Amino acid sequence: MHICKTCNEEVQKPKRRLWRRYCQSGHRLLRDAVVQSFWGSFARAFGVTFFLLFMGFLFLVMGHDSVPGAAGRRDYVKIICYVFTFLLSIAFLNGFLAYREGRRWQQRGGAVEKLVPRARGRAFGCVWGAGVMAICFLPGLWTLIQP
Repeated sequence: MHICKTCNEEVQKPKRRLWRRYCQSGHRLLRDAVVQSFWGSFARAFGVTFFLLFMGFLFLVMGHDSVPGAAGRRDYVKIICYVFTFLLSIAFLNGFLAYREGRRWQQRGGAVEKLVPRARGRAFGCVWGAGVMAICFLPGLWTLIQP
């Protein structure tokens, strides 16, 4: 079931134009307008966040052999720490914005309230995914940059 966030109404059978869906009033229904459980949204957000951060980390780490010398390699690892911390902050910000969106929907009331578990699941999934990556990789990188 879809929910139009503009009309604040349930849409049982949305209109379709090509691959896009629209409510009866003509508002476009995005992917986040589908009612989903907390755990389904949590698992999806956690998996996507963890996968993207892990791939970003691997992409950054694979280039350490291209830097000549020990001092250059140490500077490259520092850059990896800064870039990876930036990626983690983006994931945390995404989780914060999803949680805030859920709170707004809860205060608004109506049919939009059914989207609150999805928003909270996405928020906690992003934060947990980023937290697991931070716990796993940042301490190891921090020990590498110490002289």
